[in-house]
Amino acid sequence: MINSTRRRSLLDVKVKRGADVGSDHHLVTAMIRLKLQNTDRKTTMRKHFDVSRLRDTKVKAVFVVQVRNRFQALQALDEEAGRADETNKQWEQVASLYSKSSEACVGYKWKKKKEWLTENTWKAIDERRNLKKKLTEAKSGRLQERYLQQYREANKTLKRMVRADKRAYMDNLATQAEDAADRGEQGTLFRITKALSGKHHGSASAPPIKDKQGRLLKTNKRHVGQNIFKNADLDINTDPPGKEEIVTAIRSLKNRKAPGYDNLNTELFKADPDLAATILQPLFRTIREKKQVPDDWNKGIIVKIPKKGALSDCNNWRGITLLSVPSKILAKVIIQRISDAVDKSLRNEQAGFRRGRGCNDQIFALRNIIEQCTEWQRQLYINFVDFEKAFDSIHRDSLWRILRAYGITDQIVELIKSFYTNFSCSVGNSDVRFEMKTGVRQGCIMSALLFNLAIDWVMRRTTEDGARGSRWTLFSSLEDLDFADDLALLSHTHQHMQEKTNRLNTFARQVGLKISQRKTEVMTLNIDSPAPVKVDGKELPTTKSFTYLGSIVRQDGGAENDIQSRLNKARTVFMTLNNVWRSSQYSVHTKLRIYQSCVLSALLYGSECWRMTEGDLNKLSTFHTTSLRKILRIFWPRKISNHDLLQRCKQEDMDTIITRRRWRWIGHVMRKDCTSISKRALHWTPEGKRKRGRPKNTWRRTVEAELKTLNHTWGTIEKLAKDRQKWMIFVAALHASRRNR
Repeated sequence: MINSTRRRSLLDVKVKRGADVGSDHHLVTAMIRLKLQNTDRKTTMRKHFDVSRLRDTKVKAVFVVQVRNRFQALQALDEEAGRADETNKQWEQVASLYSKSSEACVGYKWKKKKEWLTENTWKAIDERRNLKKKLTEAKSGRLQERYLQQYREANKTLKRMVRADKRAYMDNLATQAEDAADRGEQGTLFRITKALSGKHHGSASAPPIKDKQGRLLKTNKRHVGQNIFKNADLDINTDPPGKEEIVTAIRSLKNRKAPGYDNLNTELFKADPDLAATILQPLFRTIREKKQVPDDWNKGIIVKIPKKGALSDCNNWRGITLLSVPSKILAKVIIQRISDAVDKSLRNEQAGFRRGRGCNDQIFALRNIIEQCTEWQRQLYINFVDFEKAFDSIHRDSLWRILRAYGITDQIVELIKSFYTNFSCSVGNSDVRFEMKTGVRQGCIMSALLFNLAIDWVMRRTTEDGARGSRWTLFSSLEDLDFADDLALLSHTHQHMQEKTNRLNTFARQVGLKISQRKTEVMTLNIDSPAPVKVDGKELPTTKSFTYLGSIVRQDGGAENDIQSRLNKARTVFMTLNNVWRSSQYSVHTKLRIYQSCVLSALLYGSECWRMTEGDLNKLSTFHTTSLRKILRIFWPRKISNHDLLQRCKQEDMDTIITRRRWRWIGHVMRKDCTSISKRALHWTPEGKRKRGRPKNTWRRTVEAELKTLNHTWGTIEKLAKDRQKWMIFVAALHASRRNR
């Protein structure tokens, strides 16, 4: 129990007989004398308002009346004493107004331990505790025997009651999830499903986070660039925020998000968006005039979230910053004004955080380029560039100059800068704050657009002095494929790739970005002995496969590795939801909806672009039918054909599911502008020569074979895809024709 070196520290040992733990064992306690370092813990737990009560229409109505009455009283005081013209004073009035109304109407959330225990069970626990006390205090053997028998019976009864309460609680949760599914409340459905799965990951017991040398992380200084170009000012509205703009911004915010430093949730403002806009509009006008946001808006709370691997490694954590909700509302108004004008200025190669574009656009284009270069024996270098802590590294002075260079007016730039002035963060509930001097604000609505502008400037400078990419059209080349900071540089020769990488490294450093030599990898096609690509004199690692935007791309264009990875991820998700599949309270219909939303979405990510073989399809089909059998509780002794299984579940076979996803994706691509990279990738062919013999199957050949079966051509398909309703009918008919073949 205690080693020899600590034996002198042990002062006394006792046995306590009164512990009510449902066992005849006794608690052993010891008195130990140790010298421990005193820790200063200044953190306090934050209390959050129970905004879920606002779903009750009566509570919501009372809350809105409270807010309106307090606001009217505040207006009366302002008329007498004069409206406060300082940003912080106005903000304190708004924050106090909402905080006091929330405290009076909705109250705070209290975490209950074992909330599923009923009052009768708690009474049984008290009764068992009293019997335990009588048993320990009994003087005679006859009394001990009688109380022991009563205690055992009470313990058995209590255990049965606890099991019944827990079963009823789980059944009630399942019923709530079923009701949410009937009402179409997907968020509630999956939140309860997550609770039923029993998988919770927290960071409270995580080990201290260290860097590679075992030391605390320190801030590095970044090099500041001066070479910025200049464009004419964009046509952006700079008037004071209007009420309609604020209402639109409030309604666009998502519910069930953690509040910032001010502890005001989104739901408090969405309870009455018109009233909230009326309250916030004077504050926003003052912020615009003073170019200063309230101090509370520049205080972020960092919440650390664990990723895979050892939690003592700082690289296996990611942080999200909780910001004030009213600051997000003003940021939404700013973004609504500048996003359309700025989007027209961005390069076509960038697909990150842009309307109508996504990861699949870049994955599809890259897979087609690799397939065609492999078939036509065209040499190709692909440099998958990764930056070190990209969003946290952008130099802000450079960022402000880039905003002006892209035509954003001084007034808007100064307003954006005010969000970053004296911006500081704390980790969790700690009172220790540290200033953030580099990077864009994590969790801020404007950060994605600001980062896109910085990356766009870097890539324009990288590619401005000549074509080093893949020949794309008669008069242009495709230099890269970008999704925010995930870059894939393309070149046909080593010299062009090395020059492009050097220029990227140079201009990236001017805005504070640094290429990660560990995570950046180079893939080559149709090159026997490729020369190494270097960054700062160090060779970058080469690879035959790379995970690009969550999808594994291979040197030969095959999707086997990606399909196997997707199968593994889908199995993990399916096993996580075992409690749902076993529950008798969920209807089969709801289970299948959860299966489609959680499991199939993990399985079929990127399937629109897969080049598939019969073996790949068989693996996916086996997983699909096996999962459906487990959901229906059809065990192996009972034989049922896959056709009957799919009919009972009203599900489609895997071949049909993937085909429909592929053709939906084709319709999306066909509706794009003719300058779209993904649309050009449909028919792009490089210069080169095919090998002798039968060519390998490709994604394009699969689609062309299906076109021939359907008696269509690319031209007729493009015309049909322009009309969304007709395209939906076409895909449905395609589904029916395949099922009836």
